[in-house]
Formats: sequence, C-alpha cells, structure tokens
Amino acid sequence: MGTADELFAAQTCGWDQASPASHAPGSRPATARSVSRRQVLSGIGILSAAAVLTACTAPRSPATGTGAPASAAGAPSANPSVSPAQLGSVVTGIDEIQVWQEEFYKDLHRHPDLWGEEARTAQKVTAKLQEIGADEILQIGGGVVGIIRNGDGQRVLFRADMDALPVTEATGLEYSSSEPGKAHVCGHDAHVASALGAAALLARNKSEWSGTYLALFQPGEETGKGAQAMVDDGLVAKLAAVKPDVCLAQHVLTVPESGNVATRSGAVLSAGDRSR
Repeated sequence: MGTADELFAAQTCGWDQASPASHAPGSRPATARSVSRRQVLSGIGILSAAAVLTACTAPRSPATGTGAPASAAGAPSANPSVSPAQLGSVVTGIDEIQVWQEEFYKDLHRHPDLWGEEARTAQKVTAKLQEIGADEILQIGGGVVGIIRNGDGQRVLFRADMDALPVTEATGLEYSSSEPGKAHVCGHDAHVASALGAAALLARNKSEWSGTYLALFQPGEETGKGAQAMVDDGLVAKLAAVKPDVCLAQHVLTVPESGNVATRSGAVLSAGDRSR
C-alpha cells in the first residue's frame, strides 16, 4: 500500500493520532488521554442487549389473508419477546468480564496484525472462545466463528473485524503498538474485545435468552479480501445448519463522545460499489 493510501485509510477510520508507516518515529507529537475500560468498550452492553433481544424473537409468519408476499414468511420479527426492562439479568457479570476485556483489548492493541497476518489474533480469539464455553469453534478462511447454542429461537450472527492498519501509532498510550508500521487505529481491537464480551455474557446467562449466537471474527476487512477468503473456504456451507436470521455489527467512532452509543435505521457506516 502506498503512503497516500495508508494515510487515507487511517483518516477514513476517523483517527487523527496516526502517521503513515513510512514516517520516521517521533515525527509527530505524541498525544494521549486517559481512557477507562468502560470508555474503551462502552458498546458492550448495547451490543449484548441487541443480540439477546434479536435472539429471543421468534419468527412470525404473515397472517392468513393479509396479502403479505411469500418471501416475508419466516422473516425476523420486529417485536422482541424480551423488553429492555428485563435486560439487567442478561448482562449479569459484565463488570467481571470487562476486566479481562480491557486486558484483551490492550494486548491486541500492543500487538496488531495486518490483513493477511491475523494468525496471532485468531489464536487468541479461539482460546478465549474455548475459555468462555462456546459449543463449537470453526476456523474458516483465516477467520474464526464461535457458536453458542441455547435451544429454539433466532440464529443471530455478530461480526467483528480483526485486522490493523499499516501506520505508525503516535498516541503515547502505555499500551501503544509495539510494532512500528502497524497499529489498531480503526478500532478493530475494540470490536474483537466487544464481540468476545458479548459471547461471554450470553454463554454465562443462558437462562435469560434462547436461540443460537454466532460470533464471527473476520480477517482482512480493510482490503475486503478477508470476507472473500472466508466465503471461498466454505463459510456458507459450514454454517448451513445454523444459517443466521439476523446479522449484526458495530463500529467505534470519534463521535459521539465516549460513553454514548448511536444508531439509526437503514444503512450506516457502509459503502457499496457496482461494476457494469
């Protein structure tokens, strides 16, 4: 990747504390601020809540005589069977989980893997999924899929990307990247830690939800090649028995300020290209 592309990738990730890998160390002033684990991983509660609410929603068939198209049959319901007031028990243990989440996040941040080189990250993700009690763990195209089965209900997939960017970090944080020319400046380390935290909460609080949860960790998001690699390695066929009803994802941003979560209906944080 050329220098201009490196800087563009960092800027499109909303990060201004990075410099291209070709810059000499120390060429930018280091800036840093104190960040707590709840600030770093503030999305974990809402992520878990969204996954659980969706997983606890039974598909609805269109009522007879409504004229609903056949394709609507079996579509996920928009009316979850669990109300937000009941979510307290679903996130039982979140304080304990956030302790190892913070350390996991910091470790990934110190040791970033570029696209196509995510072996260390994938190994750590696999080990953590084993530790939290995932029922099945699949290695697919450089990525990892952890499956948590919990009876009847929706099958919900949550995807987190794993790769870092080829830039040199200039934050001055005590857990700053230890590898010049590689840095998690797009937040994928936080995505991985959040997805693992959600999986851990769902695994330990099975009495509070039902369905199947798939935690998918994707390599090579920055290039788009990682998703294709998983598909080429048989992702669809390997998940045929647990084909997701709903797919979820999240992305950290520089706005809104830490401690807040933003969402909207329709497409957001996505790009699409078409060739004719």
